[in-house]
Amino acid sequence: MRSISGPAERRRVRPPCEYSARTHAGLEARLDKALSAGNEGAGVVVDAGSDVRALVGRMVAARSPLGMYAQYRVDKGVGLPCAAEGISARQGASAIINPLTVLGMVETMRREGHSALVHTAAASNVGQMLNRVCLVDGVPLVNIVRSQTQAEALRLLGAKHVLDSSSDFRRNLVRALKETGATLAFDAIGGGAMAGTIVAAMEEALGAKQRAYSRYGSPVHKQVYIYGVLNPDPRVFEGNLGMAWGVGGWLMTWFYEKIDSATAQRLRDRVTNELTNYVRQSLHIRNIASRRAFTGRNRCLQPPRHREEIPLAPQRGRIIGASRTV
Repeated sequence: MRSISGPAERRRVRPPCEYSARTHAGLEARLDKALSAGNEGAGVVVDAGSDVRALVGRMVAARSPLGMYAQYRVDKGVGLPCAAEGISARQGASAIINPLTVLGMVETMRREGHSALVHTAAASNVGQMLNRVCLVDGVPLVNIVRSQTQAEALRLLGAKHVLDSSSDFRRNLVRALKETGATLAFDAIGGGAMAGTIVAAMEEALGAKQRAYSRYGSPVHKQVYIYGVLNPDPRVFEGNLGMAWGVGGWLMTWFYEKIDSATAQRLRDRVTNELTNYVRQSLHIRNIASRRAFTGRNRCLQPPRHREEIPLAPQRGRIIGASRTV
C-alpha cells in the first residue's frame, strides 16, 4: 500500500500503479527470464539420503523454486509433508499451499485473539477447505460469494453463514457478524470496496452491542488481511470504521516462517493426517484447459504422462518421480 487520501468520510488506499525499475526494483531480475511452472507437486521417492531412507517408495508432496512441472525433482526435505498411505499423486499435489493456507488462517485467528472468521471468494478451493476445517474445529465462519449458485454449493457442504454479495449484501453481512462475532477477515479480492465494507459492517455490528456512546467507536479491534488480488483496483475504505481497525497483507509462506517450528510442524502433520478431508475436488489441467491454447491472461501447458515411480540413479537428497503438479 502506498498512500491514503480523500476526505474523512472516504479513505482510499492506493497501491503503486507505475511498474518501473525505480518503484519495483525487483522486476529487473524477472525481465526476460523464464518462469518456472508448478507451484507444488507430488510423486514417489525413488532414492534418498541415509537419514531419510525410510521415505523411499512413499508418496510425498513438495515445492521447488525450479517448479514442480517435471518428471523428477531433488528436494532437501525441509518441512516436507508426506502423504499418508493410499493417497494418490493427484491428491498429494494439492497437499501444501491450500491446506497450509487454511490452517494458517485459523491459527492466525487464534493467535490474535479473534473467535470467528470472514472469508471472501469463499466458493474457491481454499474457501471450501476453510469451511470444512471451521466445521470440524467449531469456528464460526462467514462465507462471502458472488452468486446464488455458489451460495447453494457452499450450503450443501454444511456452511451456515453464506452471503451473496450481489443481493442485499450489507444488511445480511451485519446480521451474520452479529451472530458470529467475527472480527477477522481474509480477503482474496484485494481491490475495490469489499475489505472496507467488511470493516464498516464489523463496526456496525459491534456498535449495536455497546451500552455507552463513544465518538471513537468500538474499542474491539477489527482486522482484514488481504491475501489475494483478484481485483487490482485501489482499496476503498469509507463510512464509519471506528478507530480500532487495521488492514494488511498475509501470505502463507511468510506466516510459516514467522511462527515457531513446533507449531508449523503441528499444522503440517495435520495436513498429512487429514489430507483426504482437505482435497475433495480433483484438479486436473486437462479439465481446465480442455487441451486448448488460450491467449491473454490464461495459459495452458501440456500435462506430463502419469508415472507412479521412475528409477533414477542415486543422488543426494530426496529424489521424487513427480507424477502430478499444480
